[in-house]
Amino acid sequence: MAIKTMTATSGGSEMWREGWHEMTISEAKAGKWSDKDIIDLSFKDRDGLNVRIFAAYNKETNEEFSIANLFKYANAGIVSVLEDPTGKHPVIQYDDDPKNLVDKAVNVYLFKVGKYSQAGNNLAPVVQEGEHLSYNEKDVEAIKKSCMRGIQMQIDRAKLKADSKVTTATSTTSTEDIPF
Repeated sequence: MAIKTMTATSGGSEMWREGWHEMTISEAKAGKWSDKDIIDLSFKDRDGLNVRIFAAYNKETNEEFSIANLFKYANAGIVSVLEDPTGKHPVIQYDDDPKNLVDKAVNVYLFKVGKYSQAGNNLAPVVQEGEHLSYNEKDVEAIKKSCMRGIQMQIDRAKLKADSKVTTATSTTSTEDIPF
């Protein structure tokens, strides 16, 4: 017999609890899925957890905003912030190379479906000071709140899908006469 040590944590369950978690992107890959542009993300110390961000476009302006928000909230690849002609909304120039996302921190919402954790695909920034963009606690909380509408729809779809996979046994009755 030998004297051994172990951590006093409960097996890492806290890192998989439901709610917002600050995570660091370890890998980002651009691709296509059903003719839509996507970026797949993996995170440090979260083996098996992936988030897929799909391109989404504003119906009026045709401006892509979903992948753009990923770069904006991760403060990744930001080249400059320009004033728009009206002075109301700055225009962000960014390099959309996925390698710019690696080692950037974002807030990811985890939720449970059955016994497994899944990640919402609406990410929020972390509190940070950047060269071009900064986010304070109030900004982060407002963006998290805004993200929750989309995440709640994702949770509802995931639970509906899980419920539809549950099979129930059915019984049949025969109308044939019993032979005795």
